[in-house]
Amino acid sequence: LYVQGLSVQYLTALHVATTSAGSMVIGLAATSGHLSADQAWEAATVDERWQQARWGTDAEAMEREQRLKADLTDAVRFAVFHRKYG
Repeated sequence: LYVQGLSVQYLTALHVATTSAGSMVIGLAATSGHLSADQAWEAATVDERWQQARWGTDAEAMEREQRLKADLTDAVRFAVFHRKYG
């Protein structure tokens, strides 16, 4: 029911944030202002960072993570802008 009252613009930001973070909860928390984009990314990548510490980094995976983090950051910025200016 929560999402029924959201604007198309906010839903778009939520979709990108959720997809980038791999979590609806993290996406909602970030786009609603409860988490910053950096905090959301840290929460979303706990397992990835553990795997990297254990097995090392992979260049292709790192590039993918950079793209996803940029998408998440952009989605959060858009959601904040939309909340502020409608």
